[in-house]
Amino acid sequence: MKINAVKKIVFKRLYRMKASLIIAAASMLGFTICELLAPWPLKLIFDQVLLQKPIAINFLPLQQLLSGDQTVALILLSSGIVVIALLRGIFSYSQIFLTSRIGYKITYTLRRKLFSHLQQLSLSFHTRSKSGELMTKITSDTNALKDVFAESALTFTAHLLTVIGMFAVMFWVNWKLSLVALIIFPVICLALFILFRKVKRASKDQRKREGSIASRLQERLSAISTIQAFGRERYEKERYVSESNLTLENSIRTARLEAGATRTVEILSALGIWAVVFVGSLEVLKNNIAPGELLVFINYVTNMNRPLRNLAKLLTKFSKASVSAERINDILATEPEIKDSPNALLAVGIRGDIAFEHVYFSYDDGKKVLEDVSFNIQAGKCIALVGGS
Repeated sequence: MKINAVKKIVFKRLYRMKASLIIAAASMLGFTICELLAPWPLKLIFDQVLLQKPIAINFLPLQQLLSGDQTVALILLSSGIVVIALLRGIFSYSQIFLTSRIGYKITYTLRRKLFSHLQQLSLSFHTRSKSGELMTKITSDTNALKDVFAESALTFTAHLLTVIGMFAVMFWVNWKLSLVALIIFPVICLALFILFRKVKRASKDQRKREGSIASRLQERLSAISTIQAFGRERYEKERYVSESNLTLENSIRTARLEAGATRTVEILSALGIWAVVFVGSLEVLKNNIAPGELLVFINYVTNMNRPLRNLAKLLTKFSKASVSAERINDILATEPEIKDSPNALLAVGIRGDIAFEHVYFSYDDGKKVLEDVSFNIQAGKCIALVGGS
């Protein structure tokens, strides 16, 4: 990923919306804390209420609750499961709403910037560029950035913090069992890194072909009367089908890589769950850990599968969006060949004759189009220039 392109295109615009971003980040942090707290009421019910094991946490209100009436403790702890779920839902809603709003604002400002910049570029740029590909960059590429760097950036951070927090709590509870859960993690990271690079390459080819298809379609629709007049409908259809098939192959390849990333994480995570359940059960039988602690471990390792699976999906989206950021940055980095002078006068109410004197013009290949052309257009008159064709 070209960090400079992403920084120019996205991060600068995200910084301008820092107030909403801070609130969304706070919601993300609340969601992460709720994820970490979720299995603990169940752990306390099993170990301290049902099995009457002493609590290792030095927290006076909790100790008083567990040393009192068991029915009251059971009601409050089971209610805590519901409260945590409600808070998690509220934080999740707040984060999704705010990040979606930020994403749409980024798309709006970016499209406006792109359209304004394209109007300032020289005609030579538009002669070289395909209008369909430019339309793809303004629509599809900006949408790709909205979907990832606004909505998914915080989601990525939330999942990452959740995984880190789960490992931190697991090491605090039992470091030996945590090492068992951690063994599979480097393998998952390596697999995701390899798949990330493959998806990015495939996405780049896919975007390029989609732009070519859009350009071809726009050109043919604008010349539909000529195509019909010469009876070229079948020929144009065959060309379009041939190009569409190439795009289809690239799209299927990208989808296969995305599915492979998700399935790889699920299989490796299942191996990690198996190892934790097997080793943890042996530790319970040896009275080295409490059953409730094993429940916390199983809950964390099982729920860790979801953030890791979502991280795999987000990495594939990031790879696509980085390609879109590079394509957009290529346009914004293009400078007009002719710029207005800062001291230029406004052309207001100008009236008079227009004179062309000894005008020469040729394309980039050196082929002359106009050579020593001179003529006058009187004020209020319209003239037509007709070429040899």
